[in-house]
Amino acid sequence: PTTPPLTLQYSVVKSYPHQTSSFTQGLEFHGKTLYESTGLHKESNVMQVDLETGSIRKSVPLAEQYFGEGITIINDKIYQLTWLSGVCFRYSMDFKLEKMFPYHTQGWGLTHRDTTLIMSDGTNKLYFYTPGFKLKSEVAVYDNNGPVNRLNELEYANGYVFANVWQTNRIVQIDPASGIVVGVMHMDPILPPGTSKEDDVLNGIAYQPQEKAFYITGKRWPTLYKLNVSQIAL
Repeated sequence: PTTPPLTLQYSVVKSYPHQTSSFTQGLEFHGKTLYESTGLHKESNVMQVDLETGSIRKSVPLAEQYFGEGITIINDKIYQLTWLSGVCFRYSMDFKLEKMFPYHTQGWGLTHRDTTLIMSDGTNKLYFYTPGFKLKSEVAVYDNNGPVNRLNELEYANGYVFANVWQTNRIVQIDPASGIVVGVMHMDPILPPGTSKEDDVLNGIAYQPQEKAFYITGKRWPTLYKLNVSQIAL
């Protein structure tokens, strides 16, 4: 692309509490229920979260050798990546581990389009997998300045992939067919004060289609924000 991406305008509709112990790696709505994946060795979980209170309704820890990453839900199955272990876990909706799938990159973000899994690995690539974790295709992501690396937590909404860019305060809107970044949200206005560690960064995007709202948070953030994005690049 030769032109810069459109700057997307948004407003904060509501704020909710978020667990400051949660090193957020994945955020996902299934219906009206919120799910979250957290990372770090010995602290990684997949969880069902009460939106209004931020409390954890139920959770399953990963074995201490695994560092949890992104999640998504397809056909009432929860998929959860791991960072360096090359393993994706698949759970039933009651959090019973059903299967483990290998892959050959790092695992960062995960979302889905229909029944296609879309995964990031920290580079500027998106990978498209079947529900049985067979690689279908991949696309490289660029904006007018070149490759957009460190694509992290993902969300698919309105025909586009939205991605956190690791250790930045922006979310990019990607055309999954071409890999072109068509929009960008600058999230500096919602960053909570007092985050103490350099990795307490923006990470976590969930889209609630019935409300047409995005829910945004970060690692160990005290707040989850509901956003109305008034301008989306089409």
